[in-house]
Amino acid sequence: MSWNLIKNSDRRKAKETVFLQPRSGGNLRVALGYPNTYEVGMSNLGMQVVYALFNAIPGVVCERFFLPDPDELDEYRQCGRHLFTMESQRPIDDFDIVAFSIAFEPDFVNMVTILDLAGIPLFARDRLRGDYPFILVGGAITLLNPEPIADFVDLFCLGESENFLPQFVELFLYYHQDKVSLLRALAALPGAYIPAFWQDIYNSDGTFRECIPKDGCPENKPIRLHLSAEDYAKNCAYSQFLTEDTELGRSGLVEISRGCAFNCRFCTVGFSYPKIRWKPLEKIWQAIENFLPYTDKVGLISATAGTYPHIDELCQLLIDHKISVAFSSLRVNNLPDLMLEALVKGGAKTVTLAPEVGSDQLRRVA
Repeated sequence: MSWNLIKNSDRRKAKETVFLQPRSGGNLRVALGYPNTYEVGMSNLGMQVVYALFNAIPGVVCERFFLPDPDELDEYRQCGRHLFTMESQRPIDDFDIVAFSIAFEPDFVNMVTILDLAGIPLFARDRLRGDYPFILVGGAITLLNPEPIADFVDLFCLGESENFLPQFVELFLYYHQDKVSLLRALAALPGAYIPAFWQDIYNSDGTFRECIPKDGCPENKPIRLHLSAEDYAKNCAYSQFLTEDTELGRSGLVEISRGCAFNCRFCTVGFSYPKIRWKPLEKIWQAIENFLPYTDKVGLISATAGTYPHIDELCQLLIDHKISVAFSSLRVNNLPDLMLEALVKGGAKTVTLAPEVGSDQLRRVA
């Protein structure tokens, strides 16, 4: 056992302000990971949202893990200890489910590295029998191209997981003792893609033609999950932890919209998500108020923050409360004056604008 690995984990936890503590016990233990380092993973709001979703389900205990830093990777390999979670320092291969939130293709390699560090067989076919964790993958990458890691995954949640996870947990608890029956039951869920049930067919020139169900497997094709505007507006997605060890420092992140008002051909957001949906102003402000005793910095997450219907009112609230704000994306043609004022009065030194393309003609084509 390496005490350095434990000390590093304890050091990170000591610097966190935690808004949600997992239960001490439960019927189902989930290890949720972001396949990159702690600093990168904790900068991702999506993972923290899924962490809150899992821990809100009765009987579920969800804990976090990340790709170790390079020096920690060497130590894991030298001491032979399996990768463990931050909360309980329990090896992730002892959990019922190992779930990954993946946003970018380069992290595919890191996911495989994590499975290897955990002592979990890499290929799903090698985990069909035996007492191994169930490998679940979600995140933005599932709306683009999950296929490169399909051989390693038991189930993909395609799209937005808010309504999917409670149904997934219910079926998992009922069928978990028989993995084949479990997979067949899960295949009926909208948004569930189980690679073991599907076969890719290619043309003679090597190009992809179609994906067909294997013999004896369910024939319902997986669909991408999207929340309705009404469901999306019910709750607000915001940080469950504050820590200096993130890209934006000790900033509380709040999602103000999902999707995009534009369908630019060079950007995946407009094609991955349906028509843009907005969070109600009152819910956004309630989330921000959670942070105020601990930080005066917030980051607002949106593909097009400048088009938010209540952006002036929101920025005025930020200015009145002397809150420093950062926006995840700024378009040149959507910069209300109060957004700029909020940035300046919040102490912003630089602003990055996205020109999207090199000319107005290309912009109109997009």
